[in-house]
Amino acid sequence: MKWLGVLTKRESLSPQLLKSPILAVLIVAALVGYLGGMPTWVAVLGVIAYFSRGRNWRAGAYNLACVVTGLGLGLGAQAAAFKWQIDPSILVAPIALLFSVISVWAMGLVTGIRNIPSYAIGIVIAFLAQLDITLDAYFQLIATVSIGAVFAGLIDALWPRKDSVVRTC
Repeated sequence: MKWLGVLTKRESLSPQLLKSPILAVLIVAALVGYLGGMPTWVAVLGVIAYFSRGRNWRAGAYNLACVVTGLGLGLGAQAAAFKWQIDPSILVAPIALLFSVISVWAMGLVTGIRNIPSYAIGIVIAFLAQLDITLDAYFQLIATVSIGAVFAGLIDALWPRKDSVVRTC
């Protein structure tokens, strides 16, 4: 089995994959997000954000902070692009994305924090959520991503690491 569960021709889904902590946390995060009336795919991206760099609470909290910052950058760039009333409106999304990328690059220069995967997850969530650009939507997305990251941290802390499903060939 290759990285991220891509199967080769000779392999199939094993019972070990069905017992994996990643699958369990994805299901739990999606279920809690659904029951809370939040977008389930955002909770799943919170799980992915937790595991994007490192596998402990400190790295997970760092990744979550970068995702929240990416959310703010993405929503702020969208608000700025909409405020300029760019015509034709099809150009709003690419210009907002360019603003977001420039903001992430500038933050890396100024703060020294270069967690591009987590920033990118936050920006992707901001663009794909298609919510109104309000503080309420921002807090809802933060809550949903946090649910996914917290459940990923709990499962990662409770599950033994020797049963890792992700193997390299």
